[in-house]
Amino acid sequence: MPDNIMRQPGAATAGMSRYGQIAAQLQEKIVTDEWSPGTAIPAESTLAGEFGIALGTIRQAIAVLASHFGLDTGARGLFISRRRWVEDNPRLLESIWLPLPRCAALQDTPVDEWGELLYPLLRQRCGITIHRAMDDVTFRLLDAEEAGLLALPPSHPCAMVTRQAFDIQGQCVEYRLTRGDAYAFRYSAEIR
Repeated sequence: MPDNIMRQPGAATAGMSRYGQIAAQLQEKIVTDEWSPGTAIPAESTLAGEFGIALGTIRQAIAVLASHFGLDTGARGLFISRRRWVEDNPRLLESIWLPLPRCAALQDTPVDEWGELLYPLLRQRCGITIHRAMDDVTFRLLDAEEAGLLALPPSHPCAMVTRQAFDIQGQCVEYRLTRGDAYAFRYSAEIR
């Protein structure tokens, strides 16, 4: 499914299948952190009931979503949430998913000992080399909890970067949501 197919929740799109429309609504739950890393998504039967659709339709929607994010729906993962600081001020909130068992070597290392750069750590401890990454930048308002963690007022404008990183075999080895103050936002990337 092309990246530009995912739409606003509830927005019916001419020519888009019902399961494609549902997949777009499920994506919104991930992107807005309603389903944050570390939180299991509801059971298929629960989702089918919520949307008033058949189990087969919700399974197709989940498959589209998994394909869109390059994730295996049966994959286990290591979920990390952390704040990034600059000059003693919280600047970014990160929610990161890493696949298990490939990243099991990181499970016993406290996140505050990971350092600033994840990719050298993945190569050193897990033998994973990042070959490519895709970033999607959007903007929204911080919720009260996020704002508090960033020492900003509730509903402050937020820049959100959604990253998927892939190894040389094309397997997704990182899914990351990074949120920060939109007024202090500057973005540049170089991945080799």
